[in-house]
Amino acid sequence: MNANRPMAFVADETLLDDLLKLAAAAGCDLECVPDAAAARLRWSTAPLVLLDEAGATQCESAALPRRESVVVVAADPEPPELWQQAMRVGAERLVTLPGAEPWLVSALADAVEGPPSRTGKVLAVLAAGAARARRSSRWPWA
Repeated sequence: MNANRPMAFVADETLLDDLLKLAAAAGCDLECVPDAAAARLRWSTAPLVLLDEAGATQCESAALPRRESVVVVAADPEPPELWQQAMRVGAERLVTLPGAEPWLVSALADAVEGPPSRTGKVLAVLAAGAARARRSSRWPWA
């Protein structure tokens, strides 16, 4: 199981097909889970969680804890009550397809890349060889 694999808990098969196509465009595999119990196993480790209305309802019923990077996805136009459902499950966004396809492809690609590294590498290039050569030509004992 790849830790950088986004998770989808989507019951709507048409919407799931669209998400799978977008994931392929982003160059990632989507881990599709069938129920809240399976979602709970990946809830804290998936870099991005995609839910439809049914998935959001089941996650709320299962009392899954709030976390970052939860997106509720719906076909355009979304049901009016879906905004409230998204807020209750702690979603950062509610997006509708096809309008949000470019944003979602970008979010999936970012999720696969993983978080930015907090450590950096530093390379220092010094002209020590030239200084040593000058020093040794003037003072052979140095």
